[in-house]
Amino acid sequence: MNELIFAWIGAVVSVIALICLLSWLWIVYNNDVDKRYNEKRDEKLKEYDDFAKELNRQSDILGCDEWGHWSWEYYNFEKLTKEMIELRKFKKNNEKALAEIGGEDE
Repeated sequence: MNELIFAWIGAVVSVIALICLLSWLWIVYNNDVDKRYNEKRDEKLKEYDDFAKELNRQSDILGCDEWGHWSWEYYNFEKLTKEMIELRKFKKNNEKALAEIGGEDE
């Protein structure tokens, strides 16, 4: 009878040890998966951050809404028009200066 009790206790302890081992392996595996996921997520966030910086840089000239959606509604015609007028004035002044000194525009 004692041998049967010891056999049952041994079986229960073996099952508990097996469950602990499998749990530990599962935790280790999931931590590795989480690390790989976090690395990929960080790479994507960096790409999005770079894209957002580029979009903000371009939005000063072209114009977009606060979410980064390009739209004719937000197109900055006033700024582009002012820049074009300044370029035309510069070109006219340059041509006048060249004409006064007798040079030609290349």
